[in-house]
Amino acid sequence: MNKSGWIVEIDSYRPKEIAKKRTALGRFKHEAAATTLSRAGNAVVYSGDDARFEYVYKFVSNGAYDPNNPSSGRSLLDSGTLYGAKFNADGSGQWLPLVHGEGGLDSSNGFNSQAEVLLFARQAGGVLGATQMDRPEDIEVNPFTGKAYVALTNNTRRMAAAEDAADPRAPNPMGQIVEITEARADNGATQFRWEILLLCGDPADEFHGSCFAGFDASRVSKIANPDNLAFDGHGNLQIATDGQPGRLDIKDGIFLVPTEGAERGYNRQIFRGVVGAECASVIMNPAQDLMLVSIQHPGEGGMRESRISTFGGDVVNRPTVVAVTRTELPYRIGA
Repeated sequence: MNKSGWIVEIDSYRPKEIAKKRTALGRFKHEAAATTLSRAGNAVVYSGDDARFEYVYKFVSNGAYDPNNPSSGRSLLDSGTLYGAKFNADGSGQWLPLVHGEGGLDSSNGFNSQAEVLLFARQAGGVLGATQMDRPEDIEVNPFTGKAYVALTNNTRRMAAAEDAADPRAPNPMGQIVEITEARADNGATQFRWEILLLCGDPADEFHGSCFAGFDASRVSKIANPDNLAFDGHGNLQIATDGQPGRLDIKDGIFLVPTEGAERGYNRQIFRGVVGAECASVIMNPAQDLMLVSIQHPGEGGMRESRISTFGGDVVNRPTVVAVTRTELPYRIGA
């Protein structure tokens, strides 16, 4: 039963090489593996455990990447330290090491080796006191600032009086996006600051509440259930959603929001999906004139005999990747 829940690395430059299971990154319901480098050149991998009340993780390799020797990166993920995130009420945070023999991760709590700590990363995070989050799905790193962004999709099972500062709603049907600023702007740091960039929802819905980093909420697009994230070439955050039809009665889509400058928090919808489908991922090409969006399970909720969507085929619906192009030159949104 423990064979699943791992990150697997595939080297696209070596198509005949066997994929590597990266056990040092821990076993849980990975939704993401966002990679960057620390100031010292260590490989850093952020990952979320896509389940209610689970944790945000970060892996920092022991070795460093040598840009003059690209092959040095082939073994970086073999060894290092896996951390779970603790979000404090005052906006500070710590990365708690999942290391056998530290913080109660020993035989007294059922961990007899480092292998068992990695096998049962969820239980280890609980022993350490990592913060239970509202379904941490994707995590992405802003290539310009190094800040990490966590998409928390929702948690309708969080009960009243069980809120915390990073997960402030109970229940939480709409989700939120948390911004992590590492100490000294070093992605390998063990301390960080955090704040909620978007508390998703409809600004007109006072019951659930919403917040867009202080930006005028009357000007933003309503949004719910952030699922996958990406950054465009100017450092603007792109958000793909999964679940809006059941929360806001609108189709899922792609949203764009600046994370810096005067327009920080100015959330705008730039793409609308199709009936019964989530927008499962988004990415742009280097020239910033092509956006690829994956359309997953179109027509979900209908039946073959009574389809609610005809997307992708005359007989059955088909998931696909949509290419969105623009003919005018891209412009920069935000400061």
